[in-house]
Amino acid sequence: MSNWHKRGLGLILAAVMLAGLAGCGQSGTGSSVPADGGYTAGTYTAQADGNNGPVTVEVVVDDASIVSVTVTDHAETPGISDPAIERIPASIVEGQTLAVDAVAGATNTSKAILAAAEDCLTQAGADVEALKQAAAQTDETPAQTIEKTADVVVIGSGAAGLSAANAALQQGAGSVILLEKMASMGGASAVAGGIAGGCSELQKSFGITNDSPELIYDDLLKGGEGQNDPTLLKLFAENMGTTLDWLIDDMNVPITQQFSNFPEHTVQRSFQVDGGSMTMINVLAENFENQGGEILMETKANELLTDESGAVVGVSATDADGNTVKVSAPITVLATGGFGNNPDMLSDSLSIALFYGAVSSTGEGIQMAEAVGAQTCFMDYAKMYPQGIEVSEGLGKVASVHSALTTQTTGAIYVNKEGQRVVDENLDFVSIKKATVPQTDNVIYLVMDQNAYDVWAKSANESHSSSGLFTYEDQEKWFTAPDGTTPVFRRGEDLAAVGEAAGIDGEALKATVDNWNAMVAAGEDTQFGREELFPLEEGGTYYIIEQKLRFATTLGGVKVNESFQVLNGEDQPIAGLYAAGECVGGVHGTESMPTCMLSWAATSGKLCGEQVAAALQ
Repeated sequence: MSNWHKRGLGLILAAVMLAGLAGCGQSGTGSSVPADGGYTAGTYTAQADGNNGPVTVEVVVDDASIVSVTVTDHAETPGISDPAIERIPASIVEGQTLAVDAVAGATNTSKAILAAAEDCLTQAGADVEALKQAAAQTDETPAQTIEKTADVVVIGSGAAGLSAANAALQQGAGSVILLEKMASMGGASAVAGGIAGGCSELQKSFGITNDSPELIYDDLLKGGEGQNDPTLLKLFAENMGTTLDWLIDDMNVPITQQFSNFPEHTVQRSFQVDGGSMTMINVLAENFENQGGEILMETKANELLTDESGAVVGVSATDADGNTVKVSAPITVLATGGFGNNPDMLSDSLSIALFYGAVSSTGEGIQMAEAVGAQTCFMDYAKMYPQGIEVSEGLGKVASVHSALTTQTTGAIYVNKEGQRVVDENLDFVSIKKATVPQTDNVIYLVMDQNAYDVWAKSANESHSSSGLFTYEDQEKWFTAPDGTTPVFRRGEDLAAVGEAAGIDGEALKATVDNWNAMVAAGEDTQFGREELFPLEEGGTYYIIEQKLRFATTLGGVKVNESFQVLNGEDQPIAGLYAAGECVGGVHGTESMPTCMLSWAATSGKLCGEQVAAALQ
């Protein structure tokens, strides 16, 4: 078992042992009055909303102390939420306090655990305010500077960074240190869907033999609207298949299943990591450590170090204890991901959309590279989708699959603020996105009758545990929320009034629905040619849900050459500095293809690692 897999295990075992000593009383059992400054002994349970849904926590107390805290049920994202689920309960018990810091990268999960634990302790008669003020005993050791050396330092533990680190060691780099600022690995890669692998042995095993690098190149060039960097695109097209083979054969990543067949790809070349993309991250991390690599978690890179010639010679970082960590290395690889979660880096064209990606995507790697003269490109572009639900200001969740299912099987339609229908609702995501962009406030509204809403609500509720969507309870809460809050969920029996409540011209909406029903009765959508024709039933309850543009990954970043060396403003390599993955701009053009972000991360990482090893030799 690797060192980072052991994180918090001792504390968890200790908590479990203490729980065993406490017995197994039911909620509220024990003495009827808490001891002075103490608790009513017993076992208590409570829930609080996490990132993906309710988090259930059980707290066991005796009359004088918190004996154990356990997360008993949750729908949080595996891997990303694990550090919070491990550390927060253990810290509460160890410090006998609710004054516990959230875990970086799992803030919502951390807050949910703390809120549920507070509820339990309130039930137990605790002085909760005192517990919030109590400070756990801290280490008084002053911060220090830790010096390390390596042949290569990689910043970022997503698919790009871990692939680069593994490939560098595999090809002969003597020592590699990897820095990760978060408490969990993976970044955007941890929540990716499929991975593209055209011309791989896996693709051939499914009987698909008509793919080629040329066809991959043409498909991706079309998808990127002809704006892709041709050098990087050629590298990607020629190496995505061999990279998938490398992941399977050399790294032992379990990839055996085909993924959805996307129309953007001429042939089926999309696959799925068994158990999800976090499985790939875990396997790559274990391989890296088994090869002798060193991973420094919760160590945030702050500045690239340079010598008098301007060459990059390492990085200065800060660890979780506040220590300065300086890693000296002749080669530094940036694999720090995108910048979607940094509003200060978003252009106006991106700020109109909701961000729903990794919290770690804050762009520091790109900013550090710019500080040493790096050139950037495509900073105005992101992989943008339609059908986002704004769950809090500027942040969204995905409603595309559920909305598509609803429009395909019912009479639900999309309208704008003017109450006008805007698109064939059953076109591809890009077409619906392009129909959303020019609308007032860049929003559209899904208009449904009872039958349609039942389909949407059921689909979203059943998917919430795996994709962070919406329970029936969430939906009800939003329908009853006051005006001026997000998301916009409205319902009622008067269609025009419901439209007005949602911010739509109500009378125009009513006319649009009447026209839609007339076209359905006539058997032809004369506006947009939609083939799936169902009426919106008159009478009963109407439902309207606002949907906005959304994005999780950015397409811009530093400019690199065919060796993945970062280029300066004169298109010359910055000595000692390489980059891979989402922080590299240009390969996707203005629109990335489905399953290609994870594939590019692994492919560029592998190729970068090989180039780095060759440069060292």
